[in-house]
Amino acid sequence: MAEKIKCPKCGHEIMEMRVCVGKEALRAPNGDYLPTVPLYKIVDASEVNPQTGLTVGEEIALTDVTKLFAGVHRQYVHGNKKAGVKV
Repeated sequence: MAEKIKCPKCGHEIMEMRVCVGKEALRAPNGDYLPTVPLYKIVDASEVNPQTGLTVGEEIALTDVTKLFAGVHRQYVHGNKKAGVKV
C-alpha cells in the first residue's frame, strides 16, 4: 500500500511503498524458532507496477527465471520423447 511522506530535503510529498523482500525468523535462547518477521524494502511508488505489485527489477528477474525454467522443461520433454518415455 502506497503512503504519502514528505521529502526531508525539499519538503514535497512523495509516494512510497514497502515491498516484502523476505522473512526472518530468529531463535529463542532455548533453540526454538520465534515467529517470522517480514523484511521490507522502501521504494518509490512509481517504481511499482500497480497491476502486478512488482518493481521493474522484480519483473525482469521473473521474466528471466521463467525463460530459464521453460528451457529446462522443454529439454525434459524432448528427452523423454526421444527416450520413448510417456509422461
